[in-house]
Amino acid sequence: MSQSFKDWIQVVSWVVLSVGGLVAAFKAIYEVQQNREQRVDELRWRRANVAKETLDELFSNPHSRNATLILDWSERRREFEIKKGNSQTITYGEVLAVLSKAPKSAFDEKEIFITECFDCFFYLIDHIENSVRIKLISFEDVDAPLRRYAKKIRAHRGTYENFMRSHEYSLAIEFFKRFDSIA
Repeated sequence: MSQSFKDWIQVVSWVVLSVGGLVAAFKAIYEVQQNREQRVDELRWRRANVAKETLDELFSNPHSRNATLILDWSERRREFEIKKGNSQTITYGEVLAVLSKAPKSAFDEKEIFITECFDCFFYLIDHIENSVRIKLISFEDVDAPLRRYAKKIRAHRGTYENFMRSHEYSLAIEFFKRFDSIA
């Protein structure tokens, strides 16, 4: 074999190896990018699932569920089982009056029921805001289901914020402020 033929084979080998190396590098970069996108999608799905579980807890807890029912029925009166075998009608005006009372005031059974319902509701909202802040969940995942309650609370902001402050739910106050910029 002549030296020029050997040189030509060596150049072709280097070109083939270089092209193969570039293809392998681009393939590796593509796979890394695909893995990253898959991890981002999985993280997004996990965050959405945690948000759903948190909302499920809010709406399945008997006390917080009753608070949402009270807010849903704010234009009407509704009957609630205050204690086993003791149902009473509650009006939204009664709710606002109870939430306006000083925490150390005397409460009857109905007032205790209302206070416990909203205490639990705001406790869970406080938890939701904390979860949003630490990026465990995304606000977008809890926005729609809680927007209507935010509107109801905004209509009587002073009463609700005073209640939340007196029960030390500062994160719940901040959560509902997120809706101020949303129509």
